[in-house]
Amino acid sequence: MPAPVSPVLRTALLAILSAGTLLPGTIAAQQFRMESVVRLAGKEDVLAENLTLFDERQVYDFSFTPDGTRTLLEIVVHDVARQKFVLLDVPRAMRLELEQFQLVQMLEQLRVQANEDAGMEWLVHPAMQEEFDLDAGTLVLASDKIR
Repeated sequence: MPAPVSPVLRTALLAILSAGTLLPGTIAAQQFRMESVVRLAGKEDVLAENLTLFDERQVYDFSFTPDGTRTLLEIVVHDVARQKFVLLDVPRAMRLELEQFQLVQMLEQLRVQANEDAGMEWLVHPAMQEEFDLDAGTLVLASDKIR
């Protein structure tokens, strides 16, 4: 079975998805939901399954077990107004709060590391191909590293 997706990587991806909210005045208030499934290219095994809800003040990301039972593993809340991320580890009943500037600092450290390590460059400069199916309402972002 493939290794699970790192919680730090999931949080970084949520930060990237909500990046417009990291900069004041750069995103209009919208309410929508996004369901995502992460798989290795060419494989059917699910590595991660998430439901992300966006509204004008907060982004909620719910991470479920990849085994199809949809057991809740982790909740990440990006509170735009308070410029804070709250991470809830449901099985271990743990909570972590990160100020937005702390996450930005961690992402900058990751960028520096990735620029020094050719194997991590895809984290900083992802080359993604987009496949949008309007009828199915799906968007696939794929690369040789992420699909």
